[in-house]
Amino acid sequence: MEPRLWSWCKKVLFELKTSARNYLVTRIQQQVRAYAPYITINNIDFQPDEETNSATITIRFTITAYSISDILEVSI
Repeated sequence: MEPRLWSWCKKVLFELKTSARNYLVTRIQQQVRAYAPYITINNIDFQPDEETNSATITIRFTITAYSISDILEVSI
């Protein structure tokens, strides 16, 4: 996996406001378009845990050429 794809995520962990969530969703979409244009993002869910200063990002996506859908869950 491209390391730069997720390196910026930790920068927003302490800004768990709606604007930070919107930023994360937009940034993930931009990164996927740049590094994996063959993937269509169907949904992105961001669940912060303020007690542990962490978050879980769930991405539902489709590999367009093969019509294969899957879920990626990333904890940061």
